[in-house]
Amino acid sequence: MCGIAGVVGDTNPKVAQRAVQNMVKALAHRGPDDEGIETWDDATLGHRRLAIFDLTSAGHQPMLSTDESVGVVFNGAIYNHRELRRELESLGRRFRTDHSDTEVILQAYLAAGGTVHGLLGPNGAGGDPDVDPVEGADVPVGLAEALGLDRVFPCHARNLSSG
Repeated sequence: MCGIAGVVGDTNPKVAQRAVQNMVKALAHRGPDDEGIETWDDATLGHRRLAIFDLTSAGHQPMLSTDESVGVVFNGAIYNHRELRRELESLGRRFRTDHSDTEVILQAYLAAGGTVHGLLGPNGAGGDPDVDPVEGADVPVGLAEALGLDRVFPCHARNLSSG
């Protein structure tokens, strides 16, 4: 079931982190197995985890790239993640976990040069969407379509410090 939260944009990182902490706390019922929050200059991501494929702490989210410059939060399941993982490994991608579908998303994103256009192709969970970043952010909004997800609610939050 999991729960994801985030703030992207030119919000003060401390204010964004506090806002995401409150969101993650409100999502506690969606993920009893773990929680995590990561903050960069222009984004804060939060996650409540219900472990399904990877029951170990290696599946902790937000999951970060090796250099910690890219992070992902994910709510869902990629049923062909093993096949996608093998394909990515054949391209030279190295995985830290043994069986995390979330890491497949992260590695596919990195292998595609930071885009999701055609990320998973015809064998993935979704087609080949046109993906444009949110204006002013380096976060692709088409990832949901690429993975076949139907419940992503992008929004622009105002006045994060009030509550």
